[in-house]
Amino acid sequence: MTSIVFFSHRERQCGVHQFGKQIFAAISRSSQFNFIYCEVAHPSDVRDAVLQYDPAAVLINFHPATIGWIAGWPLWSLQVPTIGIMHEMTAALAERTDDTLFDYYIYHDPSAKLRNPRFFTAGRLIGEAVESAPAPSRVTIGSFGFATAGKGFEAVAARAHAEFDDCLIRFNIPSSDFSDKDGSEAHRVADRCRSIIYKPGIDIEITHDFMDLQDVKAFLAGNSLNAFFYDEQSERGISSAIDVALAARRPIAARHTSMVRHLFDAQPSIFIEERSLREIVESGLSPLQPYIDRWTADNMQAEYGNIVSSILDRESAQPQRMLWHRHTAKLDVALAAANAAADAELAAAKQDALQNWSKVEEFAAQNTKLSPLPLEPVSRDASVPPARPSWLRRAGRCAALLMWRLVRPVMRPLLWRGRGFLTADLQGQLASLQGQLAETQHRQTERLERLGEIQSQQTDRLEQLREVLVRQQTDPAALAATLQLIEAVLLSLAASNRQ
Repeated sequence: MTSIVFFSHRERQCGVHQFGKQIFAAISRSSQFNFIYCEVAHPSDVRDAVLQYDPAAVLINFHPATIGWIAGWPLWSLQVPTIGIMHEMTAALAERTDDTLFDYYIYHDPSAKLRNPRFFTAGRLIGEAVESAPAPSRVTIGSFGFATAGKGFEAVAARAHAEFDDCLIRFNIPSSDFSDKDGSEAHRVADRCRSIIYKPGIDIEITHDFMDLQDVKAFLAGNSLNAFFYDEQSERGISSAIDVALAARRPIAARHTSMVRHLFDAQPSIFIEERSLREIVESGLSPLQPYIDRWTADNMQAEYGNIVSSILDRESAQPQRMLWHRHTAKLDVALAAANAAADAELAAAKQDALQNWSKVEEFAAQNTKLSPLPLEPVSRDASVPPARPSWLRRAGRCAALLMWRLVRPVMRPLLWRGRGFLTADLQGQLASLQGQLAETQHRQTERLERLGEIQSQQTDRLEQLREVLVRQQTDPAALAATLQLIEAVLLSLAASNRQ
């Protein structure tokens, strides 16, 4: 059976981690693929898992704040198809996302209609209901989540306090491994919620312990209604807390914001802009039952099976090992562009030097009274090799390109069989290419400096010509004209040096 490795981070007090665990629990029962769950904290963990299980592809439960380090080289160097399960994503962002992070992406927004061929949409996952528990006899309004910005716990408390004279408000606001590790913000939110309550018939209970998924569902099932009054945050993904609340099989009230956009078509409405909390409680589960029936574990397993099969079909047509050549080609293009730019600068500097020297030779030829000055050869550091002719450089590049095309068909299968063992070699080749680029730029800089020295020596010789003219010329008018001509040449040389 084909193996697929599922990567996630190790920190457990995190909504992204809990979502990933639920997805894996659903797809792990697949009879088509062998999904293997791995929690990682370092690129070496990723490499060891890929080498151990030899997967046909890898899934990554991705959020930049939790496992952002995994994107790019840690996975690309292992040469297996990478599939990112994206959390903070919108349809607009998905349309302009390329393969910089991963080769393919899964976006759990059933309302999205995407045209990007790298993206696959999937539904939500509603877990199994907890053991049947009777609804509380007293009206109980509940909610849960981390104390991140815009969760709206205070708004839920204020709305319940305004609508009811006798009710219980229950919140669970635990600390988070990423956004509120010490729980200080959770306690500040709790204090603000308590300060809202003043009616004698309204009680509020707030806990801060982190509960596992089953305990959270049991907590939510003990409420008459669970409310989520998120602020509008257009760049956020869909809230996974709503999935857990649906699994509790209790009515849900929400603000009409993008984080619950997958429930916009619920009938009757579950949004507080349109109905009261009391009306939503009386509606029961009827607005939510279609979603509960649709987003099951079996459907999630089938969706992932179809997505992974489609990706592997694409990879069979264009093997993933070709990505190695695609990425090295980018380095080759960058190196060639740098060489071309350096050659162009060198050619322009040489042309300027030749033009300036031709002016000097023309001036000397026109003044027959001048005795020729001995021109000393420009000294050159013996340790610096002379610049090769441009035709020789082009021949060398053509020979290197021909050699690469001859060797590449032989190297491809070797690279594919080596897979992760080639990581160090690829890193070495990358460093070598970067070193060649730096060496080429340094060599061109040295050549430009030598041309500058030549022009400086030419200027010194013109000064010597001026002194000779002053000593030899007897006609004052001719002397003035000659000096003006030399001055013009000197100005031209100075302008050339400034450029």
